[in-house]
Amino acid sequence: MARHWYSDQPQNPYSRWHRKYEGLAYIDLDAIEVCKKCTTPLAIIELTKDFGQKFKTFKLTKMIADKLELPGFVVYYRTKGIMDDEIISFNVQKVSPTITNVFKDITPGKWVKYLRKLHTEHAEVCEKETVYDFDKWEGTDPE
Repeated sequence: MARHWYSDQPQNPYSRWHRKYEGLAYIDLDAIEVCKKCTTPLAIIELTKDFGQKFKTFKLTKMIADKLELPGFVVYYRTKGIMDDEIISFNVQKVSPTITNVFKDITPGKWVKYLRKLHTEHAEVCEKETVYDFDKWEGTDPE
C-alpha cells in the first residue's frame, strides 16, 4: 500500500490509520459475488468509477480469483453525473482465469444477466435450500 494518499476520493479511517505504520501493507478487496443461500463466493470483483482511465491494478483480484478458481473482474462503472449514484453502464475486464480486453458499454441489465448466470450455475451444486438472511446476521458465521 502506498504511504501517501493520491486520490481526490475520501480515505476511510482504517486506511488512514494503517498508512501511519512502516512495514505494513494492505489492499482493499472491493466485491465478492456470493450465493444468496450458502454464501459461497462466485466471483471476485475490483470496482472503480469510470473517469476515462485506461487501467486499474488488479494483481490481488487475479491472485485471489485464481487461487479460488473463480472468475475475476475489473468493473469500471459509469454514473449519470459525477455526484450521481445511478449506474448507466459498465466497462468490464475479465482478469481470471485469463486476462481479456475490456468489454465496453455493457448495460446494467446485461451485467445483471451475467451475475444471475453465475448464481444459476452454482444453484445446480448448492446444498442449501433457503436463502441466507443477511439482514439477521449478527456476527456469526452462516451454517
